[in-house]
Parts: sequence; structure tokens; C-alpha cells
Amino acid sequence: MILGINVAVAPYSFGLVSNHDIVAEWTFQPSYTITENLINEILVFLEKSGVKPSDLSAVGITKGPGPYTSLRIGISVVKTLTQIFSVPLFAFSTLESFLYDYSCFDGLYFSVIPARKEEYNCAVFVLYKNTLQRLTPDFIWTTDLMKKKLNQMKGVCVLLGRFPKSMEASFQDHPFVRVLPAHLKGCSIARFTSTEQEKNTKGHPFHSIVPTYAHEPTLFIKTKTRST
Repeated sequence: MILGINVAVAPYSFGLVSNHDIVAEWTFQPSYTITENLINEILVFLEKSGVKPSDLSAVGITKGPGPYTSLRIGISVVKTLTQIFSVPLFAFSTLESFLYDYSCFDGLYFSVIPARKEEYNCAVFVLYKNTLQRLTPDFIWTTDLMKKKLNQMKGVCVLLGRFPKSMEASFQDHPFVRVLPAHLKGCSIARFTSTEQEKNTKGHPFHSIVPTYAHEPTLFIKTKTRST
């Protein structure tokens, strides 16, 4: 039994799979209460699904980009949970995780999720014969820059992920850009984890699992002024 967790992009989701078959899934909107009580929410989800934490063979989670608070708490919680029950832990790029459900569809993909207002976290991937290749590191585009760059495309590409309906309308009649809104479900993360576990049974090293934030946290440092 594998648990998949998405707390990187709304709506959030928990999912359970066994042999790639869906056992249970819960999708919900982010809230301060759920985030602060994430460990209890996970345990309740498992209990309602008839699964004990000790039944888990692996846990997978999105590590970002995404919001500061939910990623920081989410990764801390699953590290604690998997250490207590000696379960392998796997962590995946949010932008890369969107591609798992489309691995049978070859093409060039722009994976996109919201960052700040009018900004998006993006990365470019190519899928070919069930093999995923990342072409760029994560980067940030403004809405206007994204529209400008995609309007310059001279070959077919897919805009995949989370974006407003106005973005869909912008490319409705574009000859090359295909717009594909998608939710990142917990069961997709769990299946991604299952595939990864077939290659690496021990999980990802804990020291390598750190959050990747949608943008760097802003620190306000108050400095003292010397009186004269």
C-alpha cells in the first residue's frame, strides 16, 4: 500500500494505491486548520480507508515548487511519519509530477502552477515513448511573458497544469498550443512513487528531501538606528 500526498498546489490531495490500483483518495482545498493539523488529517484518512501506517510500503510527496507553509509542514510531517514506521520516503518535483498521468502521450510540455500574483512556476519537459526528459530547470514567467513566449511557438506544445480560465481563452484558437488544465491528485503521486520504488526500494535520502518554494521567503529584518 502506497500513500501519495500533494500539498504543493491546490486542490491538495491524499491518495492510496495498491499495485497501481486506487484504494482511496481525498481532495480538498487548502486551509490553515488542515495544514497545521496535517499529521492528524493523514492518520484520519488512513483510518477511514482501513489502512494502518504500518501497512504502508512507501510514501510519496510533492516537494515543490509550492507555498512556503504547506511544504515546510508537509515534508516535516512525512519525514517524521516514515521514520517512526520505517517506511521509504520519495519526494518529487511538483511540475514533473503533473506529467505522470500523461506518460503515454508523446509531446513537448510546459508544466505550470501559480506562484505569486500574475506569476507562474514553469518547467519544460518532453515525453517520448514513456520516457520523460526535463529540458529546463524551474523558472518563473509572468502572465504576459508566458503569453508572449507561447505565441511565438512554431511547433505543437501542451500547456499543462493550473492556470486561470483567461489563460485557456488566450490560446483557444492557437494553431500550436494545446491547453490542458489538470489537478495533481494524491493517487498520481502514489503511482509515481510505486514506479520509482521499483528502481529504488530504499527511498530518497532524507537529507536530499527539502522544500522548493514557489518564491523565496521574504524576510523583514528590523535594524536599530544609532541615536546621535
